[in-house]
Amino acid sequence: MTARLVEVALPLPLFRTFTYAVPEGLRHAVGPGTRVVAPFRRRTAIGVVVAESDGSGLGGVEAKPIIDTPDATPAFRPDLLAVGRWMADYYVSPVGLVLRAALPAA
Repeated sequence: MTARLVEVALPLPLFRTFTYAVPEGLRHAVGPGTRVVAPFRRRTAIGVVVAESDGSGLGGVEAKPIIDTPDATPAFRPDLLAVGRWMADYYVSPVGLVLRAALPAA
């Protein structure tokens, strides 16, 4: 069975998303708008799933698995996720930073 892949926007000053594998135990909890804990370099980061992925951008590299989901429900409904993506495009800002700014601080 092939792994399910998702695109995650991390709160970094980068104009791209990162592809991660969804572990079997989190398969039903992860979808667009869900906050996830993902490995990034030598640390972990909390990002937002923005889309499903076909893995075409991996170039033969195996995707790292998502570690956890900190919330029981998605942090962004589809309409709010679309507004966040529009804001990122309109204001020429990384989508991960826009989505982080849209969430409450605590």
